[in-house]
Amino acid sequence: AKSGDYHDDIESCQFFQVGRNSVPNFPERSVLVVDNASYHNVKAEKSPTIGTRKDEMINWLTQHNVEHNPKVTKPELYKLIKDHKEQETTYHLDILLEQHGRKVLRLPPYHPELNPIEKIWAMVKNRGLAREEFSKITVDDWSNLCNHVNKYENELIEKEHILDNFTDSLVFSVNTGSSDEDDFGSVFSDSNDSDDGLAGIEH
Repeated sequence: AKSGDYHDDIESCQFFQVGRNSVPNFPERSVLVVDNASYHNVKAEKSPTIGTRKDEMINWLTQHNVEHNPKVTKPELYKLIKDHKEQETTYHLDILLEQHGRKVLRLPPYHPELNPIEKIWAMVKNRGLAREEFSKITVDDWSNLCNHVNKYENELIEKEHILDNFTDSLVFSVNTGSSDEDDFGSVFSDSNDSDDGLAGIEH
């Protein structure tokens, strides 16, 4: 077991206890924005691992309507599970909010700049009277920080297109390289043709 498992479990229990008491008080149609903290992502159902018994793997695939052949090996069954488990994953937090008509929005990992609350915490961090400092946070503070996040998000979207175009140009340059590259590819192809012993091996 991981050394932090015990503390993670304690944090998760505390978080859900607070959540059960707080969620019913959220305004209707609220969206809870969460980061990648472990207690935000506690799975409602644990998916099988490579060490899971074969019959349990088959049961999981059957319950999730994943087409499979029960006669194949465990590694083959596990590959099917890995291919489908992400889309079948449900979290306790999502279920809790859905029960009260609310939704969860998960931020991408390692992007705290997309969450305005991080800026708020920075404003009160290391201050003894946190409650007093929070009371000083105004509607304008929140509005400005949300606008800042929206602006940053738009910048990321714009840069994504620039990066795509740059990547495409790199690929184009490689594909239109010198004839030496073509000769190298030809030699590699001839080598494969001459050595039947390597046929069918994939890396």
